[in-house]
Amino acid sequence: MGLWFLEKTIKYESEAEFLSAELRKFSPIYQADGQASIRTMHLMVRDAIRDGYRSFEWLHVDKEHKKFWCEIVLTKIHLEGLDLLHGVWRDISHRKELEFIRNKDKKKIESLNETLEGRVNEALASNRAKDKQILHQSRLAQSAIASASALINLKAQLNKLDKETALEVSQNIANYTQHLSATIDDFRDFFKQDKEQDTTNFTYLVKSVFSIIRSTLENNNIAVIEELNCKDSFMAYSNELKQVIINLVSNAQDVLVEKKVQSAYIKLKSYSDDENYILEISDNGGGISENVIDKIFNPYFSTRLKQDGTGLGLYMSKTIVEEHCRGKLSCYNTSDGACFKVELPYAQ
Repeated sequence: MGLWFLEKTIKYESEAEFLSAELRKFSPIYQADGQASIRTMHLMVRDAIRDGYRSFEWLHVDKEHKKFWCEIVLTKIHLEGLDLLHGVWRDISHRKELEFIRNKDKKKIESLNETLEGRVNEALASNRAKDKQILHQSRLAQSAIASASALINLKAQLNKLDKETALEVSQNIANYTQHLSATIDDFRDFFKQDKEQDTTNFTYLVKSVFSIIRSTLENNNIAVIEELNCKDSFMAYSNELKQVIINLVSNAQDVLVEKKVQSAYIKLKSYSDDENYILEISDNGGGISENVIDKIFNPYFSTRLKQDGTGLGLYMSKTIVEEHCRGKLSCYNTSDGACFKVELPYAQ
């Protein structure tokens, strides 16, 4: 055995010292794969004798109890009438270190790819959710316009269409289309960072939203209860908050309709405490299961009975309230149903 291998690799000063040491001292109890060293070595020797040749990697231990890697080649030879195994050891510690770094980098790249893929899928799902929200808003506007047109048509047939009613309905239709146009702009700019806040209040936001969706609720026999006691103004992205209110009210409407709740209602209550402007949106739809109530704001999680939701509506609402407006959106069950609570701090 070469002196360089003895001195530099396994830290023995002489061949005599090496030969006098117990063989088991040169290997850890277990190899890197978890197998016992002594058993694995017996298998390698057996295979070398049977096949005439065996090459394998081996984890060794030097005199100072430090582990290092070697490549071992065992070759069956016949010398002076004896069948022997000729062994060659090569230190491959540097190669194993490079392999470890390469594998670590590979895992890092795979992790980055998975993260990137997740973000791409999330962005695609978010775009689908935004498209669905725009479609939903479009249908709300279409429904409201259809109701307004039906009112004009009915009054005209009864010869009761006066100028005041015509002007009022015409203005409502203009408001519906303006709201739809603003909705499209809002979702298009959803992830922009250079948006400007405006001055608003909960009363204005609720009134604006219900000028669009009240007829849909009435058509589903859902009563609207308003207790808007907070008149204070604050800085926020008012159009985005309108989308939050619409989403929360629409979710409540879906539950009430799907469960066929009798005397259904949606209640909107605004007030303030020592730190926040608060808007609560509640219903009498029976509430949300305690098993899932902590998950409803997670992306892709849906409680829809028909399982046709994207699971991004509440997630996007929470993003608007908490990331865009620096507030808090939470949910809890009441004795009648679910209550969603929007809290916006005084200092925006």
